[in-house]
Amino acid sequence: MSIWLVKEELERVKLPDRSYRRTPIPTQVVSNGEYTPIPQTRHQKQVVSQINHLSGKLGKKHGLGHDHVIWGTDSVWYGSPQWQLEAFRRIELPEDMQEKFGFDPLGEGTAKIKSDILGHNAAKLYDLSKTQATVSYYAIDTLAAAKARYLKEGGEPSNMVYGFLSGE
Repeated sequence: MSIWLVKEELERVKLPDRSYRRTPIPTQVVSNGEYTPIPQTRHQKQVVSQINHLSGKLGKKHGLGHDHVIWGTDSVWYGSPQWQLEAFRRIELPEDMQEKFGFDPLGEGTAKIKSDILGHNAAKLYDLSKTQATVSYYAIDTLAAAKARYLKEGGEPSNMVYGFLSGE
């Protein structure tokens, strides 16, 4: 039994016609100004509107506020999330959404709501104390000690080779 299709079977296979529908994927592009972002289609705007409506409706109904949101990225696949963090620090909920659903403004970049979403809410999930949830708490860990030792020894990379070398 072969796992490959023979020529006759391949000829009977027909790809689905997808030209009749466009995928309404909600997108919002954060641009550095170098390239003009592609505008959203009508369908994408509809999906974003529905997501906003449902999040406002469900959030109110179930009492979910900013204290139930944690930050997450797919930076393992796409590199440093620094641009996402910077964009989040600058973003604000539209005023019509704030009025319609009773949301508080997110505030400045270091405001309580944004700080909670970026880290404090996750710290609560892991039962970290306020002290443990600060950067200074980890300034004395093993990695910090190794960094201090590295800097004390000149802070230059070592070209030391470890393992077996062949003279050939």
